[in-house]
Amino acid sequence: SGSTCQRICCGGAQDGCDPDGASLIPQSPFLLRHHAMGDERQVETLNGTDDKYPAENQSDSMMESTQVEGVMWCYALILPTGYEGGLLSAQNAKGVGIFGCDGYAVFSNITISLGKWNGTGKEVMTEAIGGSLTVPYGGKWYTALNTGVFLRVWRAVVVHGGYANFKWLVKADADCVFFPNRLRDALVTTSREDDGGTAYMINCKYGLHGPIEALSRKAFEVFIRGIPQCDTLRSQPWGEDKYLDHCLQLLGVRRVLAYELLDELACGEKEVDCASSHVAFHPFKDVKGFFSCFQEAEAHGAWPGDALTRTWPPTIPEKRKL
Repeated sequence: SGSTCQRICCGGAQDGCDPDGASLIPQSPFLLRHHAMGDERQVETLNGTDDKYPAENQSDSMMESTQVEGVMWCYALILPTGYEGGLLSAQNAKGVGIFGCDGYAVFSNITISLGKWNGTGKEVMTEAIGGSLTVPYGGKWYTALNTGVFLRVWRAVVVHGGYANFKWLVKADADCVFFPNRLRDALVTTSREDDGGTAYMINCKYGLHGPIEALSRKAFEVFIRGIPQCDTLRSQPWGEDKYLDHCLQLLGVRRVLAYELLDELACGEKEVDCASSHVAFHPFKDVKGFFSCFQEAEAHGAWPGDALTRTWPPTIPEKRKL
């Protein structure tokens, strides 16, 4: 119904709701299940009448997957104008980056064609989340304060539902040269069952950095259900990556130190070496520079080198004071 959609997929103030503060889990008895049906998705209500909120176990069932089919589902958010669309279109044309994952989706605030997958496959369209993607800049490093936008993106991920048949969710920025096959190698050394497979990967000595974010499907589900517990973090001048890192810590999700994920100027404080032993490299904001790094990594890359020989379990830093 319209009211149900307003609760779970609010696109902005023009939809009559507050996208930054709205719950990602619908506060109603109607739980949504999305069935892929070609280019259409059917939404059905699963339980109850409208006079009671769902029981906790019913809320959990909204996101529980009945069959895990692939290793990782990847996604990106792009602005409707600027360089990001062209970068992702070029990656899509070659089937690289997130388009080399087992499943993927691209979000924006409008529907945009990114061309045909691998040049000849099905046309890839962005999933529209509505609302503005404009954000202020601030904080210690004057970065994009985009947590509110990503709360809408994470809501759209839940509504899309494609992630549910994969073990891991991976967010990659358009200007991040990302090798999914390398990440699959890294995930082999990350899998553990004593925590139910609930974990996320820390890609920088300074914490989680946004160009590539990898968290298990179960960690994502814990995060989505626990967002109300992280309300106090919203007042901090943080980007989505720092918010996500601190929220997951508050919720008790296991952090895995995986510095092999990212070689980034903002983390290593030196020029990015595309021939180094990393899964992803950032930032490369034009097509020529992007594929120059990509080709150097393929031709001369040292992967895996010693990247996957870290002692297990790694030392986990104490939780930060929030």
